[in-house]
Amino acid sequence: MRKIVLVLLAGITLAGCKTAEQALMEAGKKPITAAEVTALRSDNTISVQTANGYTGAGFWKADGSVSYKADSSSSFDSKGTYEVKADGQTCVKWENPRMTSRCVRTYAKEGGKYVEIELDGSEGVTITKVEKGNPRGL
Repeated sequence: MRKIVLVLLAGITLAGCKTAEQALMEAGKKPITAAEVTALRSDNTISVQTANGYTGAGFWKADGSVSYKADSSSSFDSKGTYEVKADGQTCVKWENPRMTSRCVRTYAKEGGKYVEIELDGSEGVTITKVEKGNPRGL
C-alpha cells in the first residue's frame, strides 16, 4: 500500500512539472521561423545571459561560422559553426570542449529579447541584445 501511495505521489508531482517550452506554448508563443532565425543571427552580434547570470556575446557570420567571447572568463571563449534548419532550429558546434554543442529553438520575448529552448524543453540562454555587424571585434 505504501509503495502505491509513493508511486501516485511521484506521478502527481511529475504531472505538475512543465518545461519552459510548455509554458511558452501555453502562453500562445511559437518558435520563430527559419527565415526569422536567419535574419536574427546572420552577420549580427548577439549578447546572451545564462540562467546563472553569466553573460557573453557571439558574432554569427552569414557563412555559418560563429565566434563567442564570455564576459567573465576566457575559458569559455570559442569559435564554431552553426546551421539554421528548415524547422527553425539553430544547431551549433563549438571548438572549445567546455562549450556544449547543441540544437535550440528560439522564441521571441517582450522588449526585443529572445529565449533559446533546448530540445528537451528546458530554458537555455536569453538573447538580451542584437547588434548589426561586429562592433565588438569578435
